[in-house]
Amino acid sequence: MKKLKVSFMIIFVFIILIYSNNSIFGQENIDLYPVFKEINGEKSWGYIDKEGSYVIEPRFKYAQDFQDNGLAIVETEQLLYGVIDKTGKYIVEPKFQYICSFKEGITIAEDKRGYNAINEKGELIFQSDDYISDFNEGKAAFSKSGQSLIGYINKSGKVIIPLQYQWHKYIDDFQTGKVLVKIDKDTYLLINENNQVLEILNYKYLGARNEGFITFRDKVNGKLGYIDEQGNILVEAKFSDAYPFKNGLAIVNGAEDTWEREYGVIDTTGNFILKPQYNDIKNLGQGLLAVGVAIDEIVNSQGSVYALVNHQGEFITDFKYYSLSDFNNGLASVSDRRYTFFIDETGNKVRDLPIVEGIGELSLTGSLIKAEIDDRLSYLTKSSNIVWEESRDRNLGNIYTIVEKKYRPNPTVLIYYPKLIGIEDNKIERRVNNRLKNIAIGNFIDINFDEDLYYDYQAEFEIEFYNKSLLVLEFSSYEYPFGAAHGMPSLDYLHIDLKSGEFYNLSDLFKANSDYVSIITKLIKEEIESQGEDSMIWLDEYQGIEGNQNFILGEEALSIYFYPYQIAPYSEGFPTFKIPYTKLDNIINKSGELWNSFN
Repeated sequence: MKKLKVSFMIIFVFIILIYSNNSIFGQENIDLYPVFKEINGEKSWGYIDKEGSYVIEPRFKYAQDFQDNGLAIVETEQLLYGVIDKTGKYIVEPKFQYICSFKEGITIAEDKRGYNAINEKGELIFQSDDYISDFNEGKAAFSKSGQSLIGYINKSGKVIIPLQYQWHKYIDDFQTGKVLVKIDKDTYLLINENNQVLEILNYKYLGARNEGFITFRDKVNGKLGYIDEQGNILVEAKFSDAYPFKNGLAIVNGAEDTWEREYGVIDTTGNFILKPQYNDIKNLGQGLLAVGVAIDEIVNSQGSVYALVNHQGEFITDFKYYSLSDFNNGLASVSDRRYTFFIDETGNKVRDLPIVEGIGELSLTGSLIKAEIDDRLSYLTKSSNIVWEESRDRNLGNIYTIVEKKYRPNPTVLIYYPKLIGIEDNKIERRVNNRLKNIAIGNFIDINFDEDLYYDYQAEFEIEFYNKSLLVLEFSSYEYPFGAAHGMPSLDYLHIDLKSGEFYNLSDLFKANSDYVSIITKLIKEEIESQGEDSMIWLDEYQGIEGNQNFILGEEALSIYFYPYQIAPYSEGFPTFKIPYTKLDNIINKSGELWNSFN
């Protein structure tokens, strides 16, 4: 009988441990997932459970995943950050400009005063006006403005190493009770938490430290190599780039210059397990690497296609994946450009988990699988059932619906365009939708899926304005030529009458023979001149508007906009000038179709 009672107690304790939110490991299994609703044209974020029901109603501008401690960082409509628990209660009030993820039970939050170290109870433990790093081994670096010096604190906020060491590119974390600091341009120290000097290291440059290896340069702008923590050279300085050791391996660039790509992998003796000949290499964890060759050898900035390789340098798969995530619990998310799915450590496709059409990433999150595919979010069960998916479909009153359609003719082209439903005349509806589709995808009809393009192109649409029968759609796109300093955005506003199917031009707003071009040109010039010396507009480049100028109609004003570089630098985006209708009252055709479509 006693033996039976003991066995029952063991089973009972075991069950308690399993269902206690993994608390013995300091983690909670929080089955809450951030999703959003469209409210008045804006995303409002909340959290659903694994069944898809709201547990925390949408009220945030943005909501991050819950962390293992059962807390989540959220952003309010006032663009301030706070931290909530799984009931939605604020643990850290939303008054910060930014909040980092918790590490070792502490988050770093930034406000106008500087940086704040806050624990999981929401208690402030330390404040610095300049900088606080993440905690590692219970310690964090900090600095004060105007001093360019580094010190260290512990988790109670006590200064254990005062501000006395120089600021440098790689602020080191404590590892195995030691930290690397700099005292002058050629001298670094390895110290312990009591600020006792363990080693003096005389080098022009020391960088990242991990697993007992430190990257170094022995001359200014020289090549990189590795030393140990006693200052002994273990791998000669011969690389244009050298990453920290991880699990006994380091990724290095053997090219002459950093902009060239000849990546390889060395072991702790400096011997290559993968020769420096690859376009990209990533350490995926769990003893595996993603090794990439250029998609196009001439334009290597186009990206890489990867193979899976083990830490012995043995190829597990061919070069066939265009993205690979880190391995987690024996699984990694990969994309072959047509589908996204999981593979195991042998490189085999996991067929009993979701295989999703499109390009992106899957991740196991609590009981569900988070799918971020083709710039859209969804949550799936492990058997591929949809629990929640992002929808950009819109209802306009009780009459019209705008359905989002996707067009991906090539891995580097992704277009979302609208389809209108509810126009009374079916012929008009077809004509409107054909024109919308042609505007969106007309230039890409003849592109083949396997064709190598030398640019990335993405396009979206939004509802800018709707009243009575006038719908104003914003159609935005961004084209990035591979290797360019930046891409080029495009922005078009389509003014559509949902009754007649008419697509309006700027001239349709004004009376016939009115000199609206000269009048608007003058109004914009006056506004530019009123901005004075602070204006970023190139007044000399401003030659006025054209008859078919880009425009946006709103409830109370007409807006005129220009493309980047037309009258201002690229950094100014699309310079826009808002002109109230009252200033144009004498020339607006108030008996015209366009005016009456929204008035």
